[in-house]
Amino acid sequence: MDCYLGGNGDFKNIFVNGNMNSTFTLPPLFKVFYMNFLAHNLTDLLYLIFVYEQQTDFPLMLFHHTCTISLIFFSYITNHSQIGAMVMILHDAADIVVYIIRTRVNSDEAGPIKVFYGVSLLVVYFYMRLFVFGKLILCCLENQTDWNLMYTTLWRFMCFLYLIHCYWLFLILKKIYNALFKKEYTDTSSLKKQLQ
Repeated sequence: MDCYLGGNGDFKNIFVNGNMNSTFTLPPLFKVFYMNFLAHNLTDLLYLIFVYEQQTDFPLMLFHHTCTISLIFFSYITNHSQIGAMVMILHDAADIVVYIIRTRVNSDEAGPIKVFYGVSLLVVYFYMRLFVFGKLILCCLENQTDWNLMYTTLWRFMCFLYLIHCYWLFLILKKIYNALFKKEYTDTSSLKKQLQ
C-alpha cells in the first residue's frame, strides 16, 4: 500500500524498468474482489438508467459509470489489474465516507451540523479522489515508457475519471458555499430536472 494510504509502499513499485510489471502475482480472492466491484458498478449503472428517478446529474453519472466500468474491465483483460485495483480502493474508501455523510446531510439535523458533514466530505473526497488519485495518474505518466494502445487507453480512462472528480469537487464547494452564505441545505444531486 502506498505511503499516502498509510502504508510504506510506493506507486512506482507497479513498474519495472519503465514498464508495467506483468509478473504481478494475484493475491488470494483478487478475482472475487475485482468481479464484485465490476458487478457493483454494472448494477449501479442499470439502476441509474432504469430504476432511479432521473436527476440533474444524470449525464455526468452515466459517463462516470461507463468510464469506471470500462476502466475495470479493460485493466483486467489487459493484465493491468494493479492500476485497476488501486483505482477501486481509492473509490471505495471515499465512497464509504461520502454515503455516510450524504445520509446525514439529507436528515433533519440543524444546518451547522450539515455544514460540518459537508466539509468532512470535502476533505475526504479531495484527499482520496484528487490528491492520491492524481499522484497515481502522475506516477503512471512518469514511469511507463512503453505507451502502447492498451496502456494509453487505460491512462485516458483514469484522466477522464479525474476530470469528473474535479467537476464534482466544484459542486461540493458550491453546496458548502450555499449552505454557509445562502442557508440552502438541499442535496443538489437529488433535484429533479425542471422541464420548462
